[in-house]
Amino acid sequence: MQEKITTQKRCGDDVLIGLEHRDDFIGFFKKVMMDRGQHGDNCLNYNMAIRYVINFANSMELPFKKVNTEWLTSFKSYLKGARSFKNQSTLSTRSAATYFRIVYSVVREAIACNRIEAAVAKFTRVWHRTDASTLPLSIQELQKLAQTDCGQSVVKTAFLFSALTGIQWHELENLRWEHIKADEHGILTVNLTDQLNRRRFPLSDQAVVLLGSRKESPDKVFANLRWNAYLYVTLNKWAISGGILRTLTFHTARVTFAHLLNRENVPVEIISELLGHKNIKSTVRMIDTKSSSTA
Repeated sequence: MQEKITTQKRCGDDVLIGLEHRDDFIGFFKKVMMDRGQHGDNCLNYNMAIRYVINFANSMELPFKKVNTEWLTSFKSYLKGARSFKNQSTLSTRSAATYFRIVYSVVREAIACNRIEAAVAKFTRVWHRTDASTLPLSIQELQKLAQTDCGQSVVKTAFLFSALTGIQWHELENLRWEHIKADEHGILTVNLTDQLNRRRFPLSDQAVVLLGSRKESPDKVFANLRWNAYLYVTLNKWAISGGILRTLTFHTARVTFAHLLNRENVPVEIISELLGHKNIKSTVRMIDTKSSSTA
């Protein structure tokens, strides 16, 4: 059966909206994209952006009422850790920002068509060059998080472990007990010589406590820690519960680790080696930011 279509005016153009998708943001998104294509615009980035919306929603439909400022905040956090559909590597900051701006622009079009509440247009944290997630946590903020319950305990443990070791997301996800062994002095050491950023370093007492009881060597240290659309939603709900009112990602933990060492006057060369940076300039840029809290 041929799809029935109605039209609404948008800045002098017609936005096609299928009647069966009148309560669906994803359907609206597709119609906006179709409209752009009919006007000769390149829709490649629009097509990628809608794929991330579908993946985040874990559904082919998304009711308009769910698209609010909280949803935009969560979607933004999700994009920062999302993986490319092309090669499964983490999206670059530029690509993530591009897709978010596209989604935000479609949200504004939906507002213009009275599909979404106008208040959502006041969402001002679109995407800034210096994002809050690149700022380190203070020691006090880390302590607050440690004392706050999280919806998924494995997310909490992995994040805190990253803040104490500098281990990045893909290493956390694949860290196995065989990577953690005692050296000749009996000190537990992480050996990541099989990883892309090869390195070996001892664990602090706090990091050892987070590990808990040892499991079999092939087992993952952080069992059930997997990337999914709601990972960063969980992370940021935990942050809000701990009184930290800004976006967190697992990169925030690495930045925090670098700053903690820098405050202890650890040479930048050693910090760079522990982080697995190939270029010390990356480390300098990482520690050349101010803490989010002076408390």
